Amino acid sequence: MTAGIRIAVVIGKLDRGGTERHLLSLLPSLKCKGVDTAVFTLQAGGVLVPLMREVGIEVFEGVSGLGWSSLPAMMFRLVRELRRYKPDVTHYFLPEAYVVGSICALFTVTNCRVMSRRSLSEYQRKYPGIRYLESVLHRFTTVLLGNSRAVVAQLQGEGAPPSKIGLIYNGIAPIALPSSDEVRQARDQLGLVEGVIAGLTVGNLIPYKGHVTLLNAIASLPDSARHSLVWFCVGRDDGIGEDLQRHANEIGIGQIVRWEGEQDEIAVYLSACDIAALPSQQEGFSNSLLEKMRAGLATVATNVGGNPEALAECGLLVPPNDERSLAVALLTLMENEDRRALGQAAHERVTQRFSIDQCARQYSDLYANLVSGADVAVPESARVA
Repeated sequence: MTAGIRIAVVIGKLDRGGTERHLLSLLPSLKCKGVDTAVFTLQAGGVLVPLMREVGIEVFEGVSGLGWSSLPAMMFRLVRELRRYKPDVTHYFLPEAYVVGSICALFTVTNCRVMSRRSLSEYQRKYPGIRYLESVLHRFTTVLLGNSRAVVAQLQGEGAPPSKIGLIYNGIAPIALPSSDEVRQARDQLGLVEGVIAGLTVGNLIPYKGHVTLLNAIASLPDSARHSLVWFCVGRDDGIGEDLQRHANEIGIGQIVRWEGEQDEIAVYLSACDIAALPSQQEGFSNSLLEKMRAGLATVATNVGGNPEALAECGLLVPPNDERSLAVALLTLMENEDRRALGQAAHERVTQRFSIDQCARQYSDLYANLVSGADVAVPESARVA
């Protein structure tokens, strides 16, 4: 039984990102199952705070400011709010929240603590000592969750006890494929003429998202393919946008690529486009990939993290940082008149395997086991086979 269970979700900030959007979908679904959740941010602000509150999830915001100088106030506020809320389970999402929140847990009464790692552990290279610190925290954390087998394997490699480790894939709400009228309206809205093949990449402009590899792959396509192609890049500029646009112009595809910036809603792009690419150098388990698959887009993704687990046989996989392989895959999708069948298969896979209802059920089962004191805390649905 999950009725009355109180879950405190701790995260750095509710800005627009894969994990944050996952929570925006997951927490209302948990609420429908009787799980009372609230979000506690380390930092104040975040564009998703109003949206989270609109769907009925309480948000306790942290402090303004960044850096070590803000850390004491950040920790004090988190401890104060958690002591007031008195959660049955505290659930940390992303490394910052895991480290800071675990220290704060020493001053609260929460006995059940869950950590969700949402990406591969490449960040540990950037911050010396973080791997050791997290390995210590693993000993005192009740359950460690990965969102792909690749992430789970890394947790196992860090010495975490297998009995503590679980796997819960991301989930998204099922939708119907766009009708021909909806496709036509979306293409008109984006100014796409008949005969043009539209491609889509959704991801913030960050080096590891692989935009340079994508641009070089597009530039290497045959002239006939480039002349029939328009490519939309949707995502927040995290500092490399001007360099990417300059590079696109220098390699002769400035007129092909449209930089759309951060978008509140990407449905029009998903309906209008024919193919999609996820050229990331690393991923945990990509919500963006699930969204493309759900929309019925024939997709190529890099063979990293959870991408092969999501895409399986319903798309094309290429090595990361491999411009030639990516170009071949893009051309294959462009020339494949039956690419909609590939997209249909991807749509069905998401609907059957990665629904938000399945995801929420696994979380609620986990919380119920923890609160009941079950001998096996990680439920069968979330256990690693």
